[in-house]
Amino acid sequence: METANRLIRGLDRLLNLVMILALSVILFYAGYALWDSYMVLNKANVSSEVMHFKPDKSDAFNPSLTELQNINTDVCAWVTVDDTNIDYPVLQGDNNSKYLNIDIYGDYSLGGSVFLDYRNNKDFSDQYSLIYGHHMAGGMMFGDLEKFTEQSYFDEHQTGWLYLPGEIFKLEIIAFLEVDAYTSLLFNLPLESGGWGALAAHIQQDATYLRGAELTEEDRIVALSTCAEGTTNGRSIIVAKMIETEPAGGEP
Repeated sequence: METANRLIRGLDRLLNLVMILALSVILFYAGYALWDSYMVLNKANVSSEVMHFKPDKSDAFNPSLTELQNINTDVCAWVTVDDTNIDYPVLQGDNNSKYLNIDIYGDYSLGGSVFLDYRNNKDFSDQYSLIYGHHMAGGMMFGDLEKFTEQSYFDEHQTGWLYLPGEIFKLEIIAFLEVDAYTSLLFNLPLESGGWGALAAHIQQDATYLRGAELTEEDRIVALSTCAEGTTNGRSIIVAKMIETEPAGGEP
């Protein structure tokens, strides 16, 4: 009988030990997951050091872009969508994979960088330019584009800014689209002969939300694209007209 009791007590202690070890493993992985999520969001956010170089609307020369180019020669612009978390330098690599997981300093980052399609001209002189950014939690990177699925959010957010070396463009947001990355004309670059008309028709006919006059040959537009939630190839995109501005010592 005593032997049986000792065996039961031994098994009980062993079971308790196994449960403690299992709980420790669960707590460890839970803590790691929280730390990992924090690091991902922290990397996706623009550091205060980089924000120091955000261009000034009152100065079209934008010397801060030159300073950013001293950090990374692939910096070509800075894009902002008013009253959102979209406020980032724009880089351009020699392909569309380079900055998927690389930050402005050339270091690995799950959030990567906001970048211009490699097929576009770096100076945004194309009639149509396409900028990509990851859909990150907390509205980081281009996560806020998902909010444009709501009509009220689209109606309330109509403007942004594109800063280039020597130029400032106001962005007038004219459309929001939910498209497939493999079928939408928005990803067909460079535009071929007659491509502008087809692209303009696609935007105006297939937009989830649309405002303003029809696009003309004189317009220049820029699109901001990110992955859409709950889909494999879906993309959420806003399209904006580029309106050149004249800085005058204050708001252009």
